[in-house]
Amino acid sequence: MAEAGVRVPLEQVKAVSDERVDFLREQAFSVLRLKTDKWNRFIGLEENQRALLDFLDQSWREYLILFMGPGGTLHAGDEQSSSSWKTKLLSVLKKRKGVVSKTSFRSQLWLGEVPALPLDYTPIIISQVFVSLIGCPLNQRVWPRVVGQDICRHLEHLRSQAVTLRGRAHGQILLPLPLCVERRDERQLSSDSCLIDRTLLYSIETMVIHWCQLMGSVLQRDSSKLLRQGDHPGPTAELSFWAKQKDNLLGIQKQVEMKWSITFMSIVNVSVYGFKGIVWSKS
Repeated sequence: MAEAGVRVPLEQVKAVSDERVDFLREQAFSVLRLKTDKWNRFIGLEENQRALLDFLDQSWREYLILFMGPGGTLHAGDEQSSSSWKTKLLSVLKKRKGVVSKTSFRSQLWLGEVPALPLDYTPIIISQVFVSLIGCPLNQRVWPRVVGQDICRHLEHLRSQAVTLRGRAHGQILLPLPLCVERRDERQLSSDSCLIDRTLLYSIETMVIHWCQLMGSVLQRDSSKLLRQGDHPGPTAELSFWAKQKDNLLGIQKQVEMKWSITFMSIVNVSVYGFKGIVWSKS
């Protein structure tokens, strides 16, 4: 004779009663500001229970990503998943490949928050994490000097591109500063040693060229581009174009007049690399 009532799937029983799942729930509450009813709805779906248990009990699963969707619903994914919504992610990573223990799971997992707009934090991660680790002389002791310098230049170029992309994502022009300038204090930059520091001077000159390219791209913008493409914009589009152009130019002027910009431009002006005579003054 069949049993009365509804039979609860074994996977759901294991997931609900697992302390490791409770730990992940607490982290989701803290990081994602998740509500209890949203978690209950999430854990009630069989595919979500299987995703959690596969991550905890299977050695081949190394990542777990939890993120919020429309309406505050919780979703689970892996390292190949991407959220189509601008929302914070909770990333859970195994420190070692294998099964997560039911007794020492807290020490076997790395937890991380990925912001909703990662482009805003990418330049900071590059300059404060990657450069600090890779650019540290102690970590380059076994490297040839040329290799270390080349890697640092690539990192600086990567950060410069990240700053530029961040500005474009917000409809602005951001002028990146050389990493070697940001990491020195004013006394170091104002001393005569700057004249013989070829690494510093090379970074500044490269950044000046990049600045000129960014400024030129703004000055070359033309409101008649839409007309040449066959569109028929009205007066509102024209006014909007010039309002954005004004904001961009004022933003560039403000960045150029910052203390750091004036400091390293003065270094370029007195250098022996053919930049003498350049006058960087307020417009």
